[in-house]
Amino acid sequence: AGAGRTRFLSLSLGCTGVVFGDIGTSPLYTFNSIFAEVGQVPDAEDVTCAFSLIFWTLTWVTCIKYLGLVMRVSHHGEGGSLALMQVVLEALHPRSKASSPGGTSSSPGGSGDDEIVESDSANSEDEFAHEEFAHEEGIPGQSTAQRAMIFLGMMSCSMLIGDGVITPPNSVLGALNTPVLTFSVGWVVVIAVVVLIITFALQRLGSKVIGQVAGPFMVVWFLTIGGLGLYRIVENPELARMVARGFNPYCVYTWFFTGSFRGWLAFKSLAGVVLCVTGAEALYADMGHFGAGPITAAWFFLIYPCLILQYVGQ
Repeated sequence: AGAGRTRFLSLSLGCTGVVFGDIGTSPLYTFNSIFAEVGQVPDAEDVTCAFSLIFWTLTWVTCIKYLGLVMRVSHHGEGGSLALMQVVLEALHPRSKASSPGGTSSSPGGSGDDEIVESDSANSEDEFAHEEFAHEEGIPGQSTAQRAMIFLGMMSCSMLIGDGVITPPNSVLGALNTPVLTFSVGWVVVIAVVVLIITFALQRLGSKVIGQVAGPFMVVWFLTIGGLGLYRIVENPELARMVARGFNPYCVYTWFFTGSFRGWLAFKSLAGVVLCVTGAEALYADMGHFGAGPITAAWFFLIYPCLILQYVGQ
């Protein structure tokens, strides 16, 4: 039992460093991005409603969508777009379950255990007859629903690759673009390139090593931003009580329909709001590396409360 707890804590620490780096830096720019989209100076009510948008987006997308629903489905314990696509394809065409050598099949669920399926000649003949019928009728072997699912899976994978190309240089350049550093633009680009080369070179060591190295740093980061947020709350109790009204989802209605930025401006602001959940897809994509349990524990016991404290403090 003790060894199991140690392993669980180790996985939770590792996933803190690997999974939550992107969403953990979102407080640096989310609020500013929301009001940059609307192009007007907000009043106190607007800030409260903006916090409400951030809180409920974090709650619905991360807590309910990913942790509550999506991460209940896996392909032998693996998550991600292609794993989810495979699970759906097997549900649409059950015969494809017996596709791997030795007759192993894929099953939804987070256990990652393989289910052994016996292969017999009847199944083989039935599969052969199905394919023969498809070709005789001039119909592709995959149904329309299967082809649509494969298209969606490939599109999702392409979007993830695009995000992987754009996010690293933007994050590094954003970190270097600060009044504390007075480098010229040329040197900023050179430093960013060097940092990116080193970062991607280290990734070949695997998620375990990266998690062990980055995990403690990210724990310190989250405790720091949570502590700073708590400090501002204690320092400004009246403002904190005002912002706490943002926990009421009615503030979301106010933002869109009766607030200063109602209508089109409120819709435009979503481009800034969605930044609070950048990297949330990593919870599912990295589930095969760390497991759903450690990721869930790290989120609810550290990352989620620290992010909320930071946003309230801002």
